[in-house]
Amino acid sequence: MIDHLEIDFQNGLNIITGETGSGKSIILGALGLILGERAEKRVVMGGETKCIVEGSFLLDESKRKPVFQSNDLDFDAQSILRREVLESGKSRAFINDTPVNLKVLREFALELVDIHSQHQTIQLNSPQFQLDVVDAFAGAQTRKTKYSELFQEYTTVKKRLTSSEEKLVNERREIDFVNFQLGELKEVDLDKIDESEIEEEFKVLSNSEEIATKLHGALHLFGEGDTPILSGLKQASDLLADILEYAASYKDLYDRVKSAIIELEDVEGELSSSAEKVEINPDRLSQLEELKSSIFRLEQKHMVSGVDQLVKKREELAQRLSGTE
Repeated sequence: MIDHLEIDFQNGLNIITGETGSGKSIILGALGLILGERAEKRVVMGGETKCIVEGSFLLDESKRKPVFQSNDLDFDAQSILRREVLESGKSRAFINDTPVNLKVLREFALELVDIHSQHQTIQLNSPQFQLDVVDAFAGAQTRKTKYSELFQEYTTVKKRLTSSEEKLVNERREIDFVNFQLGELKEVDLDKIDESEIEEEFKVLSNSEEIATKLHGALHLFGEGDTPILSGLKQASDLLADILEYAASYKDLYDRVKSAIIELEDVEGELSSSAEKVEINPDRLSQLEELKSSIFRLEQKHMVSGVDQLVKKREELAQRLSGTE
């Protein structure tokens, strides 16, 4: 049972030999862990909570620093790769004490160590490494670089084309929807609608029978009934006229009564004229009810209040449609 083990490797080629059971697999297994291989809980010794494997590497800054930068890691010429395996089998990876995922650890370690054993060669198992070897053998590096650039350009343009096609489909749907909404607003001639006038006319037509009845009732009180208003005033005027020859001081009172009679006669005439003009028109009332209902429905649909706001919404939709087209 090994509690703790340290080993120094030199730069370049290192060869590990020994008889079966001498510990070669332990060293290779430890290297495999810090190179990102799969971890198993059996590597944790009984009674311990975790197994820790660390490797310290001297790095060439000019070659390795870009790798650190691309992964948001701080570069250190003497960098430490660490793998911690818990008794549950789960593991954590670190580069210079910064947590990283296994993918980053594998990519990073692949540039540092290549293991060749009877059944294991890390780089040779990498499809990318195999392609690089074939390309190098074929002398195709220049063409590969050019192809990569063209393929990247093609991929970018293809994405833009797909995005434009999707945008076009969405905009066609948008045109149909806006056209439908605009058509609904144009069905009602909003520019010719005065809400206050419509409301007033609706109230009058809704109550036209009652209005006519009340006007005729008032007219009746002026000239007919048990005590006609104008008849009573005229009698009062005659009585005052009789006493003027005895007392001229009542002339002003007499004049005021006469003036009231003239004014009330004028009122009676207007009452008569208004009563005759009262219109009972169920067809027009039905039209107004339908118009008010249409306006209310459009206000609810577009979450606005008033014809002015509906006109503004119609103009916005027209501009939106023009821009989309």
